[in-house]
Amino acid sequence: IPVHEFVQAAGFANDFVSRAEERRQMVPLDLLVQETRGLAMIGSAQIGIELETRVEAGLHLLVDRVQIQQVLLNLIRNAIEAMQGRPRRLLTVEAIGSACGGSIELAISDSGSGIPPTVFARLFQPFQSTKPNGMGVGLAICRTIVEAHGGRIVAETQADVGTTVRL
Repeated sequence: IPVHEFVQAAGFANDFVSRAEERRQMVPLDLLVQETRGLAMIGSAQIGIELETRVEAGLHLLVDRVQIQQVLLNLIRNAIEAMQGRPRRLLTVEAIGSACGGSIELAISDSGSGIPPTVFARLFQPFQSTKPNGMGVGLAICRTIVEAHGGRIVAETQADVGTTVRL
């Protein structure tokens, strides 16, 4: 399927996400992160990825488990790819809850080279990719899923330090 047809069909993403409301359930965040981390990290030991996970105990989310795992998987795999060839490859997954307001922040950080400003300015828009063969739809889909769950997704980047994506 040509990419432009895929984007036109991206209306499917909104329909897909809205239908997912029926599948939402309370999920322990530490279990969700643990399951996704295991899948995302396959093969990363051979390339020297150091992983730190800090998830505050007792945090639960009302989510479509599969969709949020898709978001986490994409963000973790992006972070791993961003660290290819770097002398230090540290990936951090951290989640904390707010004492008031009931919000939870989940952050995925890498020690990659950072995102170029021209790409960063349009990071969550379709067809923005730093990968030679990337379609540039992964982060746009992540944004759609996160926003459909009532959340938001933002990123911070610094050249030669790395990138953090916060949900």
